[in-house]
Amino acid sequence: YNITLSGGAATSNYLVSASYFKDVGTLINRDFERLALRINTEGRRGRFTFGENLLLSNSTRNGPFQGGFAEG
Repeated sequence: YNITLSGGAATSNYLVSASYFKDVGTLINRDFERLALRINTEGRRGRFTFGENLLLSNSTRNGPFQGGFAEG
């Protein structure tokens, strides 16, 4: 899922975007999930331009073979 909002005026603009991704694997206990948020803004005043780019992301991965080698 994705959603994006953007807009602006003569001296500024913005973009806010959020996404969610989930993948369930074919093996038991194997899946991946990610949530992300992105914010970009920009402003202009005379000769100066200022702004920021921010990206926050969180992901979780589960699989049957995580970790090191098994001792036997």
